[in-house]
Amino acid sequence: MPDPVKPADSAAAAPDRAPLYQFVYAESLRSLTQQATVLDNIRTRAGLVITAANVVTALLAAPAIKDRGLTNGAVIALVLFGAVGIMSLLMLLPQKGWNFRFGASDILARIEEKPEATLSDIQKRLAILNDDSYDKNEKKIGRLFMWLRWASVFLFAEAGLWVLVLAKVSIGGFQL
Repeated sequence: MPDPVKPADSAAAAPDRAPLYQFVYAESLRSLTQQATVLDNIRTRAGLVITAANVVTALLAAPAIKDRGLTNGAVIALVLFGAVGIMSLLMLLPQKGWNFRFGASDILARIEEKPEATLSDIQKRLAILNDDSYDKNEKKIGRLFMWLRWASVFLFAEAGLWVLVLAKVSIGGFQL
């Protein structure tokens, strides 16, 4: 007499994995969408940092240089302004190699490679490819975040330096 708890045919007992692959594929797409949003946010912040640097320099550099001339502090502040500008431009310029989606021709090519593949098989493969894209994009996003951090630090230092130059501060005999 067969055991009522164990199915006679193990293939019949295998769970349908299609919904799982569909879920994993959907999550991989969601991850890439969120990553694209992070990239947009970094670029927005880069635009704000360069705008802030322009405002700080426009408001503080002219009176500082007019009053004191091109002092050591003014030169350092101008170099910091240039560094903020360069880093912001590096974040804002278009870069090749981002991958946030597959085009229809890419998907069709994968289907043609294995015509016997089911929708679940394709979703599983695309989820893996999306994960690879996510990892490659993440390295580039990490670099952009680093530039954003440094640009923010340099902006803060530039603004502080202009204030010190205007206040005619000297530090350890070094006239700003």
